[in-house]
Order: sequence, then structure tokens, then C-alpha cells
Amino acid sequence: MTTNETLNRFADGSSFEGYTIVRLLATGGMGEVYEATHTFTGRAVALKVLKLGRAASAEAIRRAKLEAVVLSKLNHPNVVKVHDANIVDEAIVWIAMERLQGCTLRELIHRRGALPPAVAVRYATLIGAGIDAAHSIGAIHRDLKPENVFVTADDEIKVLDLGTAKFYASEAKLTERAHAVGTPAYMSPEQLLGEPLDRTTDVYALGLVLYEMIAGSHAFAQNGVLPQGLAWGTAHLVR
Repeated sequence: MTTNETLNRFADGSSFEGYTIVRLLATGGMGEVYEATHTFTGRAVALKVLKLGRAASAEAIRRAKLEAVVLSKLNHPNVVKVHDANIVDEAIVWIAMERLQGCTLRELIHRRGALPPAVAVRYATLIGAGIDAAHSIGAIHRDLKPENVFVTADDEIKVLDLGTAKFYASEAKLTERAHAVGTPAYMSPEQLLGEPLDRTTDVYALGLVLYEMIAGSHAFAQNGVLPQGLAWGTAHLVR
């Protein structure tokens, strides 16, 4: 399948695996997120499409499949719900998630600045509940930050993007020690060093998020600027 054929496959109005594509919502290094509707029921979803390609290793495909299967087991009000998922030709992994209305916590802080302490504590409590649910099925988020927290129009919290999660339960031990994944500004010291992780790395990140909600800026920022070496984007650090 050519690049143009792949693009046309997800054009507005096209059909894909029982869903009708409405529009592109976001794009990233490995794939895109589309607004779509389930053709039979009409349910609105956010369709996350990861295009691993023909050259994808068996391990990469296994990890993507594991993410979809494990996350589909999560049924918690503070974690974005996964409705359906599959792997199709040329290692395209798709995950249909609930379509949310609202904004990310990053957008909210950018718009409002520091949040009232009571609001910040409530949000942090709900984020913690969602992360605890992920921990209960053996997943460490590893990239918890305001961009990956969604504040709905009803003022509820949804944890997003467990695509960088490390699964440490049962057969899910896939992450090598020397490969650190996350956003440096929110990574725990052991995560930055590529050391083995446990649930506490998410607790560390949640503490930074709580501080930022109350203060309106990152704990390590000086005059709104982070020290050299810390970045907002997700990084893959090999040590």
C-alpha cells in the first residue's frame, strides 16, 4: 500500500474497520487520532491509529497488541475508556476510545494560570485514582503530565495516553532497563537514568503536576523557563 493509499484510507468520510472517519484530531510521530463514528451504532469515538509499517519488529507489534488488550480491561471513570481495538494489514494498530469534550489540563493551566488549591487537590485525587486503576492491572503510565490529563466539559478528569506505559505484570515485562521513555520535565530520577521502575515513578510525576496546578508553573522552572536538558516533548533516552 502506497503512502497516498494509506492517507486516502483515513480521509474524511472514509470507512475503516466498521468506523466512519469524521476528521483528523491530532497527529504524532507514529500515527494519528481521528474523530470517528461506529457505523452500526453511531457512537462517537476517538480512533487512535498507530502505523507500525511492514518493517515493524515482532516485539513492536506484540507491545502494541498488549497495550490494546490490557487497556481494554480498564473500566474506571478517570481513565479514557477503550471500546475496541485490533491489528490489521501492514501492522496498523487501531484503538477506538471514548470521544471526550473539554480540554487538556495543560490548556486549562495555560488559560487560567494557577488553579484554586481545592480544585487542584480534587483534580490530583482523581488523576491518582485513574493511575491507581492502571497500576492495579500492572501498568505504569511513565508519561504523566498536564498534556495527558483531560478535563471534561462536566469538570471530570480522564487520564490519557497510556501508549508509553510499561506493563510489569504477568507476561508483560517488555521494557529493557537501558531504554527510558517519558517527558524529561516529569520523569523521576530513576526514570531519567534508565533504571528499573515501579509505581512510584507515576507518584513522582503526579506530585509535579499537582505543584504546577497550584503554582501555575513547573516546580523546576525559573521565570517560566525550565533548566537546560529538560523538555516538554516525549523523549526516548537510551543510556
